[in-house]
Amino acid sequence: MENRDTPRSSPDQRENAEDAPQLEPNSGDAKELGNIPFDQPMDLMGPPTRRRKRKVATIPAQDWEPYKARIIELHVKLKYKLPEVKQILEDEHGFVAEIRQYRTRISQWKMDKNVKPREMAAIVRKRQQRKLIEPERGELVFSVRGQVVEPPKIDRWMKGKNIPQSFLFGASPQASTPSDVDWRTISERSSPTPSSVATPTQPFDHGDMEERMASLSPAISVGRMIRSPSSTFNGQSPAPIYRTIDRTEIAGATSLAPSSSHLGPGPLTIPYRYRQTEEESLKVRLLYAESLHGLDHAETWTILAALSALYQSQGRYRLTGETLRRELESRQRVEGDTSTGTIIAMERLAQLLSYQGDDSKAEELHKRTLNLAKNVLGSSHGITIQCKINLAAVLNNQGQIDEAMGVLEPSLALAKALFGETNEVVLQNKFCLAEVYMNKGQLLEAEEMMVFILETRRRNYGSEHDYTLISMIALGNTYNQQRKFDKAEALLLEAFGRCQATRGEEHPDTLKALNHLARTYILTNRWAQAESLQLQIIESQKKVLGSEHPSTLIGMANLGYTYFCQRRFIETVELSVTVLETCRRVLRKNHPLSKSIAWRLAWSYTELGRWEDATALSEEFGFPNDNGPSVPTQPEQMASQQSALNSQELQPPLAVDMNWGFGDFSSDIFPSFSFDFDMGVFAPQFQAF
Repeated sequence: MENRDTPRSSPDQRENAEDAPQLEPNSGDAKELGNIPFDQPMDLMGPPTRRRKRKVATIPAQDWEPYKARIIELHVKLKYKLPEVKQILEDEHGFVAEIRQYRTRISQWKMDKNVKPREMAAIVRKRQQRKLIEPERGELVFSVRGQVVEPPKIDRWMKGKNIPQSFLFGASPQASTPSDVDWRTISERSSPTPSSVATPTQPFDHGDMEERMASLSPAISVGRMIRSPSSTFNGQSPAPIYRTIDRTEIAGATSLAPSSSHLGPGPLTIPYRYRQTEEESLKVRLLYAESLHGLDHAETWTILAALSALYQSQGRYRLTGETLRRELESRQRVEGDTSTGTIIAMERLAQLLSYQGDDSKAEELHKRTLNLAKNVLGSSHGITIQCKINLAAVLNNQGQIDEAMGVLEPSLALAKALFGETNEVVLQNKFCLAEVYMNKGQLLEAEEMMVFILETRRRNYGSEHDYTLISMIALGNTYNQQRKFDKAEALLLEAFGRCQATRGEEHPDTLKALNHLARTYILTNRWAQAESLQLQIIESQKKVLGSEHPSTLIGMANLGYTYFCQRRFIETVELSVTVLETCRRVLRKNHPLSKSIAWRLAWSYTELGRWEDATALSEEFGFPNDNGPSVPTQPEQMASQQSALNSQELQPPLAVDMNWGFGDFSSDIFPSFSFDFDMGVFAPQFQAF
């Protein structure tokens, strides 16, 4: 009970007591204090009270308004920390406020960047629902108080809460959502559309987000060759990989298992693409960059470049072209044709044209880009050397072997002198030169180079990297050329397994591995295995690359070779007539593939007694030549020529898919893209040459 007779200390006395020196327990002062009679009134009773913090003067809302735009610009858009914002406002305007007042006011403006736990839980719940149950509806991008919530931030929150990426989270997906959380569906081209997932009780707020989206640049349309849409390419994106997850595991991982009962029993199949997490992150960053800066900005260009490179690595060439052309036109509009960024974008577009099967346009653009690089950067610059390699690859694809070698041998000597033996520019130069050596029959030199390249890339990048897998496939092809079939098959099976597991069965790299594996079966007389595999390859190539893509035509030509070697001449003719007609139109009459098919077709005509057709083809293509021996055009010539057909040396070589994608600017060379998730800055990092 309180002693009412004891006088209380006044506030001034308590404040003086706080300033008094503290006494050590065994000091003399403490002993003297201990001699004071207990019945004597004392001014100091109990422990000293803490001094309260000085109350900060309240700043009315209207006093913040003149500085609101500047505060939002510094803190939200430019990402300055609050102490820095506070100092800038004091220096610029003499406006004084405490950090906690800034936080309160920014929160009242609904511009604070911190996502509350309840808000993040709602985001994770909706994202996992869309990813696992409704993947066909597209990905979601989330914002809280108008600020985009980046995927890495969501991933870190899930990791901290031990929430697996493959599990649903929380209660029913229709649970209430905090009012400050918005979400939208983003298409493959990053064009946001309102999400139909919004609950009836919590409609989507179109306000701030819609204003920001109104500033996004529309898709571009251009007329010149280097900007025109890829009208001749009609390939589709490769099918994704499908991963199977047990629904009971998903239900067991949620906080309320019955909420997942609507999924039904059995496994759940989830589609997934190669590098999908990176793709999702880049799409959100592109949306954010365009809403802040528009299309004609360096940060937007860099993200577009990285996204187009990623699409290319996924084998999605149509999306690659759309994204790359947006970057290129914007760069040309702002910087012209002579900036380094524009040159790289033009070179990557030329490379894409080759990937899409248009080597003639690719050659034209490669030559133009090479001239620009020489004039702007100099002949010894790494980008200029890379342009030379890419041009030589296209020349080699078209059978211009001597011209390709004339470019590659000097560039290899220069690259080795500048960068050393293991630099990626040197490895790409060697890779292309090894392919040229194979076409010229210099197989030992080609094998030595390919082995060195594969070993170096495995050491530099690991076994799953794009460059490493392509090197494995190319070395397997080299072993086929040398008739080292055991080595070829083992290496190609390994490459196929890795490509299939990480990229899917329809990815262009997977199809390359299968194409060369089928070639191994042909050369070892395993006709049934070869034919079954070739039919599978052709079906996938028609879908992913189109029916007139050179790789598709090569696959069909090789199937015709399989029929031919089994003396199935009717089927050989039916297939070869169609393929040759397409080659004449899409490639050219003197292309090596056209000549090889024509020779096989002409000989099949003789076997079927169609002498006039055989004579017409022989005269048109000028047999005998490097693509085949003379074709009998009269019955009496058949006996003497039959031995030539059965001679391995006189058989025309199998068509080989040579489109390897040399000089990929999109990967680890020029530039090397890296995103700093903490800083939120996306910028190319060019190596010095």
